[in-house]
Formats: sequence, C-alpha cells, structure tokens
Amino acid sequence: RLFELGSHAVSQVDLVAVAQPYLQELAEATGETAHLGVIRDQMVLYIAKVEGWHSLRMPSQVGHRMSMHCTGLGKILLAHQDEAEREKYLQSADLKAMTPNTITKLDVLRAELANARKNGFGVDNEELELGLRCVAAPIRDYTGNVVAALSVSGPTTRLTAGKTSELAGQIVKAATAASERLGGETR
Repeated sequence: RLFELGSHAVSQVDLVAVAQPYLQELAEATGETAHLGVIRDQMVLYIAKVEGWHSLRMPSQVGHRMSMHCTGLGKILLAHQDEAEREKYLQSADLKAMTPNTITKLDVLRAELANARKNGFGVDNEELELGLRCVAAPIRDYTGNVVAALSVSGPTTRLTAGKTSELAGQIVKAATAASERLGGETR
C-alpha cells in the first residue's frame, strides 16, 4: 500500500509539472482562475491552481475536494470513467443541491455526462455557487485514459453562457497539449 501511495504521489507531481504551463497560459489568456483536478475517493481533488489577473477571483484551494456532480472538473472526469465506475458513483452519490441550478436527478446528470463526453468538455453552470461558471476538459495519459482535467472558472458576468464554446475551445486545446506531453492519445 505504501508503494502504491508513493507511486501515486510521484505521478501527481509529474502531472502538475506537465500541466503547469497550460494552467498559466489559460489564466493569462482568460484572466480567470485555472485548475487541475483528479478524482480521489469519489470527489474532485484540486492539485494545482493558477490565479487569473482579474481582481474578483474564485476562492478555491489546492488540496480541497469537491463533489463531482456540481463541478466542471468533476463532470468531465466522471464522464470519462469507465461505465461500471461511473454507475457505481451515480448509484451511491448524494446529489446534494448546492444552488438552485445543481443537477440532483440521476437521469439529468447522466444526460449531462453524455454531452460532456460527446462535446469534449464539461460545464458547471452556477451549480456549485451562484454567479460562478466553470468549463473543464480532460487530460489523457499514454494509455488513453483520462487521468486529470483542466478548467477555467470565473464569475458569470465575465464567463457568459455565450462565451462558453469559445472558452471550451481554449481549454480543450490546452488539455490536448498536456495529454500529448504525457504521451496520451487525443480524441
């Protein structure tokens, strides 16, 4: 178990090192907060963060865990888990409403995850916190498996619904580049 934990820690350091320039690039280009997250214990674990240049920022913290059903990172990571793992999570998850926009019905969440897989990005549309929007894209390793995700988060006054597609394009491009550096397949 200790070997497994040590190996996992080393892989996370490598992942952060690979993703850091893309997080920086996203934060500079958008002015918003960029995150790197992974799944741990059926939650999203934030493992890196780069603040944007806007003064109004997201109060997230590296090492903090969040529910997967109401975050962009969580949705894209969950969408790319194998079907058995995803269903295991969905059957046991407490789809707690964080805001009036939080998805709390399994069929609606399943449809949202299918859209995320199809579109290549996941969106938190004021589901974690009112006034906050997040767009995330997956990072793949050399086996083609999704091992992490990049996101950009900011206030809905700047990250309007109309800007979601444009922003998603930037994030997908950065996540694809990070995947390539990990030897991952791009899909």
